[in-house]
Amino acid sequence: MIIKKLTYALLIVSLTTAPHALAGQRNEEFRMGVTFGGIGLIGLDFEFRSGDHALDLNVATFDWNDLSVSIVAKEYFGGGDVRPFVGLGLWTVVDFSSGPPGVALLARAPIGVDWRVNGSTHFVGLSVALNRALAKWDPEDETPINGRIVPLPALYYKYQN
Repeated sequence: MIIKKLTYALLIVSLTTAPHALAGQRNEEFRMGVTFGGIGLIGLDFEFRSGDHALDLNVATFDWNDLSVSIVAKEYFGGGDVRPFVGLGLWTVVDFSSGPPGVALLARAPIGVDWRVNGSTHFVGLSVALNRALAKWDPEDETPINGRIVPLPALYYKYQN
């Protein structure tokens, strides 16, 4: 009976202290770079990673008459130089091309792979994001939102600071 209680106590202690011990082993890093495709033709990307979790901010444009901003929470898998990831976030685009600006809000779910080039501080990645419109505000366009899912590919280069 006493061995059973000690086993349970040890199990409880190990389960409650393991996350704190692992948190101390997490490596936090900041990466920034450029993107091609995805939420714009060209963009700037800023990513804060803590362990396998990341928060990614991307600012881009398609033709300099618009501004796209995306924030995505990502989860990386594996432990090598090539790591797949999935994410979920929001994308806002503002169109300044004519008249009052139009704004759209979209849900975004990227799936991709991130490659640390030869163990260095340089990263190259490829992703395909599934995007779906959630809302729009455009005084010149009364058409309803198209609810289909649109995949958009992207390529990026990032440098770890």
